[in-house]
Amino acid sequence: MVKYCAETAAARGAYTSLAPGESVTVSHDLGAAYHFTPSIGGVSTYKIAPSSNVFHIVDDAGMVSTMKAKTNTSYALKLSGVLSVARPASQKGAFKKFKGCSSSQKNTIQTAASSANTYASRSLSYLEEIDGSTKRYKYWFGAYSSGRKGTVQSHYSRIAWYDYTRDYAYDCSTCDRAEAFAYVYPSSFGTIYLCPQFWEAPNTGPGQTRARATPSFTRHVAFRHHWRNQRPCLRAVWWR
Repeated sequence: MVKYCAETAAARGAYTSLAPGESVTVSHDLGAAYHFTPSIGGVSTYKIAPSSNVFHIVDDAGMVSTMKAKTNTSYALKLSGVLSVARPASQKGAFKKFKGCSSSQKNTIQTAASSANTYASRSLSYLEEIDGSTKRYKYWFGAYSSGRKGTVQSHYSRIAWYDYTRDYAYDCSTCDRAEAFAYVYPSSFGTIYLCPQFWEAPNTGPGQTRARATPSFTRHVAFRHHWRNQRPCLRAVWWR
């Protein structure tokens, strides 16, 4: 899962231009993300769809908007060959594991990790204190219900349980996507791959910052990100 900034991608021309009626084909290596070995020797049916059907569009003025695409629902496949790929094992320790990080980058990560811990703990404390709708809750999460609030609180509880200064490894050398902040393998907990936008962002403040740059692991939450910046996140709340 990659966290990126659509506006930065647009400004840097990191997008694909299509003329009317034109299409583009992109091959995705599903074996790098999913384990298909149970299918050996037979035919299995999988529901294969993108985690998000929302696409960003850049108009002639360079402004970014979104549209939803239609997708097919499932395919019948007979699989062969290498059906699983080992991912890098996560590493633990009090900032014992950096890959390709300079001294300056390590200091930047430490500051951002500490700020991320503060964000998570303060958010959880706030949710634990409220028992009804508040302006702040409605602003970010929409209509209040005890079940919905419980879901939000459980996500923040799992996020706050882990310490960004201790429980994660940081890779500074793998990602070179100019528009991206960071990415993770959601089901492989522990390693965070930092991208160029991470180093350019402020540590804290409104909008996208280093302290908010990390995508979520499935160990944290049972959903996927579809929007990254403040305005589209709020639109997602208002649409619900």
